[in-house]
This record gives sequence, structure tokens and C-alpha cells, in this order.
Amino acid sequence: MVDTRLKSMGNVRFRFYQDGAFANLRWPTATELNAGQELEQVTLWDNFEVGAQASDTADAVPIAAKANVVRRAAANYGGTASFWYPGYRADLTNAAALVYGALKDIHVSGYIAVSVDGEIGEAGQPAADFSFAAGDYVTVMKVVTDEWDDMIVGEDPFYYTRNFLKAGGFAPYTVASAAAPVLEVTASAATGASGSLLFATGEVNGRDWTRGVQWTTSDAAVATVSSTGVITLVGAGTATITGTLPGSNPTVSDTAAITVT
Repeated sequence: MVDTRLKSMGNVRFRFYQDGAFANLRWPTATELNAGQELEQVTLWDNFEVGAQASDTADAVPIAAKANVVRRAAANYGGTASFWYPGYRADLTNAAALVYGALKDIHVSGYIAVSVDGEIGEAGQPAADFSFAAGDYVTVMKVVTDEWDDMIVGEDPFYYTRNFLKAGGFAPYTVASAAAPVLEVTASAATGASGSLLFATGEVNGRDWTRGVQWTTSDAAVATVSSTGVITLVGAGTATITGTLPGSNPTVSDTAAITVT
């Protein structure tokens, strides 16, 4: 039987991006995602190993120890992927040549994005769609390209394998946005008596993101705020509660004024 190359048919989207491609790693826009270099058209899927991998470390505590045994987990991501060599590297209309140009150098810092949506084959979906749309689930990883391996065996395989090492940023299964993130901060009430509690809420593009917001107060003698948005009213006066979206560039933030009686 003749070997047949099976395509992802649009169900898998796999792209590479240069540094600075995303204003906020955890809130990528569809426009930012679609600006990357497509990889899926020349990817060998049987060699594809890109994603998150668990790695654990454990303390070796004596059996008679009084303290609790703590097991720590370290997040790891990245992996390897193989791509077909281009037949004509000078032909920049060739998908394989474009991918080769983007990945030919080692130790290049950038991002990769992977999305598996299963939309192809559903009623009303195109036969093959390699673009991102608002609402798509996507995993974005900050990586650096590393080892280059060639595979040339007779007249059959002629491809290369690239390693992608983690480089300090991982947004698993996030949602593509239609626009840059906008944070809206609200408080359950604008005033309250000393000793009572209020609750701050943070929404990003209409989605509740309270626990993903960094909370600060302008005056801890008037009101404090916890990492989950719980506001404790301490003493008479006015304080400003500020929510900031981590990793945003430029900074995305909003405020709510609290008066304590």
C-alpha cells in the first residue's frame, strides 16, 4: 500500500510567532493569533509532541519527621515537532519554505500556539480553516527554539525536527478574544461601616476574571483587599481599590472607590 500523507484538515492549528507578538499572553486576540506563521500544513503529525508535561519533585523526609511531607509540582511545557523540507527554498509562496525560514535558526525566542477544535466536519464549517476566531480555545507557550535534527533516509523521509524549550510563559487552553482585554472593576457597594466586608469583581471582556486579577488598595488603614477581591473595611475614610490584569502591556487596570463610615 502506498503511504498517504494525512493532513490535520483544519482541526489542529499550530503556529509560530516572533517575540512581542502578544500584548497579553493570557488574552490573545484573534488578530494576533492569525498573524503567526502557519506550521500545520507542513507538520509530520506522527512525530508531533508539543504541549504540557507534568514533572514532580518530592522532599525526602524521614519517617519520624514531625512536619508534613510536601510534594511540589513543577509545570513544564514545550516539546518537539517535525516539518517537511521545502523543495525550493527561494519560493516564498511555498508553505514549507516559509516555515523553514521561520525556524532555521536555533536559540530564537518566540511563541507557539496550538488549538484543537474539532470543528471541521460540522454543518456549516469550511472544508479546511486554518484561521483563529474569537471564542476559539488555544494554548500559547513562550518558547526558545533549540536542537535541529535531520532525517534523510533514501528517497522516503526528508524532514527536520525542532525542539521547543519553555521560556517563561504558558497560557493553557485560554480563549481567543475579539479585541484587546478591557478590565472592568466593580464593588458590591460603594460605602460601608468599619468592620464589614465588601467584594470586588473583575470582568475582562465580559468574562468574570476576579481570581485572575491582582488587587491593591490605596490606603490599608481605610480598607484592605485580599488576592480574591474580598474588601475589609478598617477605618473611616476613602480608599481606592485597583485591579490589574497580570502580564498586560500596556497595563490594563480599573478602580473602584470605597467610602468607610
